[in-house]
Amino acid sequence: MDALKYEDFMRRAFGLALNDGIMIERWGDPAKWADTDVFEYENINKVKAGLIYAIGIICSEVKEHKCDALCDEYINNIAKAKSKTDILQIIKSFDDHVGKMYFEIRDGRMYLKQPKLET
Repeated sequence: MDALKYEDFMRRAFGLALNDGIMIERWGDPAKWADTDVFEYENINKVKAGLIYAIGIICSEVKEHKCDALCDEYINNIAKAKSKTDILQIIKSFDDHVGKMYFEIRDGRMYLKQPKLET
């Protein structure tokens, strides 16, 4: 189940970049790392590199919302992660903060939320 959280995160991020917001298939990213089998401790550097790139993809979609510092914090936290548990906590926190703040999922597609117009 934990490995699936990693895979889903990777598939959503690369779907945003490569597939018009629709989650890519397993192994659908260029490096073929969007896969539960990659989420093993012996691959921790590969997992961290993939997640840092995935966070970069998601954050590039919200640049106009000025969340660079927040995204940099998550990237730094992934780089410093020592375990799969650390990584899963960072993914959850990122989804809870950046994901829910800036994106919504409808009809299997990830959409950037439209900013609310001030009246």
